[in-house]
Amino acid sequence: MKLHALFLLVLLVGTQLSAVAKVTVTKNSSQTSYQFIIEGTQVDVKRLNNQNFDQVTLMGIDGHQGIYYQVGYPQVPTINFYVLADSATDIKVRFSEAKSARETERLSNELIPAQPSRPKILGAKVPFTKNYNDKSISNTPWPKTDHNIKYVGSTRGQKKFLVSLFPLRYSINKKDYHLHKNISVTVKNSINKNIPKSNIKKEAFAFVIGQQYKESDSLRRYIEFKRQIGFHPVVLVVGEDVTTSEDIRAALKEIYFNDDLNLQYALLIGDIDDVPGHRPSFITTGVTDHYYRTLDIESYEDDINAPDIGVGRISAANEEQLKIILNKYTNYQTGDFADTEWLNSISFLATDDRWELAEGTHNHAIDNYFAPQGYTGVFPENPMLGGDRLYAITHRVANSTVHQTINQGRTIINYSGHGAHTFWDAPGVTQQDVRNLNHSSARPFVISNACITGDFTKDESFAETWQRHGKGAILFWGSMDNTYWDEDDILEKAMYRGIFEHGNRHFRSITQYALQEHFRHYGGAGRSKYYWETYIPFGDPSVRLRLKRPSQIALNGPAVLPMGVEEVAYTVLDDTGAAIVGAKVALTSPEMSVNGYTDQTGTIALDIAGAIVGTNFTVTIYANDTILKKGQLKIIASSTPYLLFAQISNSGAQLSDVVTGQKINLNFNVKNASNAPTSGATLKLSRVSGPVEILSSSLTIEALGSNQTLNYSGEALSFKAIPGSDMAPIVLSLDWKTQEGMSGKKRFNLNLVNGVLTLSQIDFGNPDASEIGGIGAGDQGAIFLSFRNDGHHAITNAQIDLQAGNCLSNVANSPINIDQLDPGQTIRLEEPLQVTVTAACQVKDHAQLIVSGNYSNGFSSIDLASDNFFMVGLFGSSHFAQSEIGLGIEDKTTSYFDFTIAQDIKSIEDITVAIDITHTYIGDLTVSIISPAGTKIVLHNNGGAGNDNINEVYTLSSTAALQQLLGESSFGEWRIKIDDRAASDVGTLDQLKIELKGYMQ
Repeated sequence: MKLHALFLLVLLVGTQLSAVAKVTVTKNSSQTSYQFIIEGTQVDVKRLNNQNFDQVTLMGIDGHQGIYYQVGYPQVPTINFYVLADSATDIKVRFSEAKSARETERLSNELIPAQPSRPKILGAKVPFTKNYNDKSISNTPWPKTDHNIKYVGSTRGQKKFLVSLFPLRYSINKKDYHLHKNISVTVKNSINKNIPKSNIKKEAFAFVIGQQYKESDSLRRYIEFKRQIGFHPVVLVVGEDVTTSEDIRAALKEIYFNDDLNLQYALLIGDIDDVPGHRPSFITTGVTDHYYRTLDIESYEDDINAPDIGVGRISAANEEQLKIILNKYTNYQTGDFADTEWLNSISFLATDDRWELAEGTHNHAIDNYFAPQGYTGVFPENPMLGGDRLYAITHRVANSTVHQTINQGRTIINYSGHGAHTFWDAPGVTQQDVRNLNHSSARPFVISNACITGDFTKDESFAETWQRHGKGAILFWGSMDNTYWDEDDILEKAMYRGIFEHGNRHFRSITQYALQEHFRHYGGAGRSKYYWETYIPFGDPSVRLRLKRPSQIALNGPAVLPMGVEEVAYTVLDDTGAAIVGAKVALTSPEMSVNGYTDQTGTIALDIAGAIVGTNFTVTIYANDTILKKGQLKIIASSTPYLLFAQISNSGAQLSDVVTGQKINLNFNVKNASNAPTSGATLKLSRVSGPVEILSSSLTIEALGSNQTLNYSGEALSFKAIPGSDMAPIVLSLDWKTQEGMSGKKRFNLNLVNGVLTLSQIDFGNPDASEIGGIGAGDQGAIFLSFRNDGHHAITNAQIDLQAGNCLSNVANSPINIDQLDPGQTIRLEEPLQVTVTAACQVKDHAQLIVSGNYSNGFSSIDLASDNFFMVGLFGSSHFAQSEIGLGIEDKTTSYFDFTIAQDIKSIEDITVAIDITHTYIGDLTVSIISPAGTKIVLHNNGGAGNDNINEVYTLSSTAALQQLLGESSFGEWRIKIDDRAASDVGTLDQLKIELKGYMQ
């Protein structure tokens, strides 16, 4: 049965609904069986090299489709899937010979030949390749066999095979194919006894550390954080424990085969000079970190598709960068964000070259996963179901729109298109654009399906910029070498399929599943091994991707147990009461640690038989889309009183953040959690750290019987917040000691919150274009002020005094009063402020305003200080626009369009050029702009290959060459120059728009 493209719309719905039932997998004690029933084929017509070809897809085998990839030979659809076995001889394949299971169909055109991979390089072309005259295949069905079984590596000691079935075999001379629709595969279950042991009590995490970071305090804290969420850290220092990449792999192999450890992850700490990458076997430039993932057999090349651990890199250049990165990672895993809206928003960026493929890949993810689950964006419409479609061609997105959009916060940002060491090309995102990101909470997973953005052998790659910026990526997944159009399409689709259909949430599983699926699709041919080496995860591979707003965890389990109890059980629920499956529960103490994962009921039982009296476990729960939960478990003697504190409050009100001057009366419930009574206890409140003053510190409580609870309310334990910075942490300790001699402490954390008044913007009458206008040296003028509260507490009764700073000789209309300004709120004063600029200052000097004063927070008066500046000089804009130009662009000729800009900007500071050209095969064209001073800037240089038409906006960020015009005058004759360098394709310059901004003096 052949489903032609014409009938696809009608028939595909039924195919999708029944596809799952057509692949059946059954397993018993001795073997696993696979049954494939192919529903038919879909035939699409594809045009290649000015010729029509047929492309055939097998229907009803969802998740198993692949291709037989040999360049120049028929691209036959296949069934590809992985199996685990001890030997290829344990895998048996049978094609049904029943007449009803076979059919022959003739194609209207030749079957499409597999083509060389086309790199994502601007203007790149690959030769059309077709070897259908090869006598060795022209008279026989292709492929030559009906199946293939290939060893593709070993994962944790278990051999892995790729089974490729060829139910469709094509005859070149007859232009027909024979289809077997019923195939069965049986795999004898493995009896391999050499698989390394796995001990969940010590889930090892290797830190391979560059020499400069071996004493790093921030790294020490991060290692302790990972220990508390259940990992057993193992540290390797480059230059001491290991030196070369071979040394590192050997050391990781030693940890991997240690019977007491279960190595899962390795994190490389440092740039290329700190921790070496390995010389690659398949990519042609740079290094690869994939070498460290394959550990269970000696041959790296033979094991490339079977990684044993997750590996990531933190490519920090110094300690300050490392601190920023690790704080970002800790906060992301903790999940207690000030803002959570970004977790429901996605951005897809697509290029202007082969845009149909790039957009199509993104749209597949949007339509199948993000839109059905309610993710949104703001472009091209607000709201935009499924996420932003920041597409250079279909939606003609401006670079500035891209920057503004992603700065609103996104949980995933996925770019497909041309890349470079330091930027995405179209739409344009530069390193400076990344550094400008300032969302309070958003730390996106950034996927860069583009060339060389992950080449960290360079000074600072684009990947490193995303990683090193404190408000940049939680993980950047980018390529060391070039990437390829069709391969990236397969990779991206597989990645999202893994996330949403298979539940992959750790970055290790997200990235490795996608690469394994890419390998499977191509049957291990083409760029399959290359892709494993080129894609580098910049980040911690153990981190779980966040896909929705975090919920609170409810932990049900004891807080105290007597010594001798061998097992402790916990149930982990979300804030709706539903069980959380797969949550990692870790108990850690200086003496011992143990961890595990919750089952389908949200329950975990952990072995604590070795715990002794006095052991204090920190209980940590790390789960998908939740706020990291911490608790305590104390081991006590069964006959000893033990106090537990709960419902700590401020005179009965919820105890949360405190403000300067606020007095807190500490109230609580205290319970004797032992079987033994206590005759009483003394309590003492003390400051551990932070801006706080203890006012009343001690309390005596009376006798408590076994499991008896006392509800205390009073003023015996009190403290007051003293001046400090906004969000300064406060740590207090409530120490207790029973009359029987048992003692302990309850620590609790608060934050000091303040309003932070900032002079956020100065404008000259237009708040939406604050740079337009200005005041020249020696002149007087009016400015409008905007103030913002950047703190976490409301500002009330603010009294603001403004003083002249650098380049200002006089400031009038002061002081200023603001009644109230809530956190995050901005107010623009209605009355302008009159100022005088010092005559001695020059254009572009900073004219500074100094802000001082005070405000009330409800408990005390807080001093404030801020400043801001504007640039001296008159700043203006100039525009040129003409539509319906109709300038002809002929074959192998140069065409010119001259125009005049009469308004004189003395010093250009910004330029935007928008050009619309109708022309087939834009790879023929070079388009330049020439200024009155004779400066020539190439805007389009033979890019886009066979695509039609140029509809592009060129800016300083997208086209770095335009920066050569900065400082020039706008006045005079400008020219657009268009060179057509080839025959057969002609066109017209239709429309031109130029916007210039700069200083008029």
